[in-house]
Amino acid sequence: MNKLRPLRSAVRALCLAALLALPLAPHPAAADPVTEWTTLADQIGGGKTANWHTLAIMHRAMHDAANAALPIYARWDPPAPDEPPGVGAVPQAAMAAAAREVIALLHPARRTEADRLLRDALDRLQPGEARGGGVALGRAVGAAAVARRRDDGFERRHFFASGTAPGQWRAPPSGPGGYTETRPFLFRDLDDAAPRPPPPPGSAAYKAGVDEVRRLGALMTPGRTKAEAATAVFWAYQLPQRGVVQFAADLLNEHPRPLGQAEAARIMSQVTSAMADAAVLAWGEKRRYLLWRPISAIQEGGFGVAADPDWRPLVDTPNHPEYPSGHATDCYTGAALLQAVFGRSLGAVTYAYRLGSGEWGDNSVPAITDGMPGPDGQTEGQRRYAGAAAVAQECARSRVWAGVHFPAANEEGRRLGTLIAARAAAAVPPLR
Repeated sequence: MNKLRPLRSAVRALCLAALLALPLAPHPAAADPVTEWTTLADQIGGGKTANWHTLAIMHRAMHDAANAALPIYARWDPPAPDEPPGVGAVPQAAMAAAAREVIALLHPARRTEADRLLRDALDRLQPGEARGGGVALGRAVGAAAVARRRDDGFERRHFFASGTAPGQWRAPPSGPGGYTETRPFLFRDLDDAAPRPPPPPGSAAYKAGVDEVRRLGALMTPGRTKAEAATAVFWAYQLPQRGVVQFAADLLNEHPRPLGQAEAARIMSQVTSAMADAAVLAWGEKRRYLLWRPISAIQEGGFGVAADPDWRPLVDTPNHPEYPSGHATDCYTGAALLQAVFGRSLGAVTYAYRLGSGEWGDNSVPAITDGMPGPDGQTEGQRRYAGAAAVAQECARSRVWAGVHFPAANEEGRRLGTLIAARAAAAVPPLR
């Protein structure tokens, strides 16, 4: 058996060389499977929904299909009993077929687009390369990935419970938002992340948080600068879930990885798994604690806080509970994971937000005029940061300037994000 190891290593090296010979095309031309399938899966979510569930399932399937054909990293899931052998399968064909299968099974109405992307991917292969083995392998891996997540709670939707007691969350006039019972991707369950409760109402930390938001997050306040107001609005009217996934795709094109598509597939599967759990865990804690938002705490007062019925936040309060901050959880998760996978090569970064784009949804954003959000224009579509950590810090802090979150909600988002990113970064290690 040991005599075969040098031969296996040589074959693996030749296959890896062939894989790396197919370079990633520059974004946004979308001629690589990582970017083009990400775009399609995100479009399915529409303009106001980040399609984190499909993205995580699809990218994990793409990763596992590639590594079934050419083992470089550990797989997310073991082979299903009916998975065909990967010997001779082309990894690119397997990845595209896995993605197509996930889209076709989860979103049958988008099957035509998925079929087109699969044909395009196969057409890009070198003349004479075998396609059938990779397609059969990818379809099997994709089908198994969907089957594993069947009845995972994503389809069980509920509305947050609104209350009238002091400290309980109040639904806005538009009605309560919703949540799902989705099973996490990286954790056993919600308790596996050891949820930490918010500061008790009436505590020193609670009163300090209320005072900070009252001063910095009001519609009109001398305590907030015009730049801070612009930052609050920039982050308020976008989806960090979507932004982080696109941010990762942009970074992969700016900083190509040594193992090309194989490593890109791994990173995107880690990012989308992490972002899915950012949604699952943050919304799970919101459901657990049902803490009221700053607008209720400040207007109604109590717990040692003076009531201010006329107080209004800079940004409209979202229709889900206060703790933790979803924005902070998303941004800290993405920043910590991208820093972990890119390391020192990740220096200054540009975070781009595609405003009003038909591709990414029509998410128009008010402009800032004299520190106030105006009704018509839009904020800038991108910002430059010293690093990924700076993106997360500004994203989280913006929620206080917007008047919609207490600082403690951001801190729990940071804790959750760090924990989620560490789990994702340790997953699917290189094979020894």
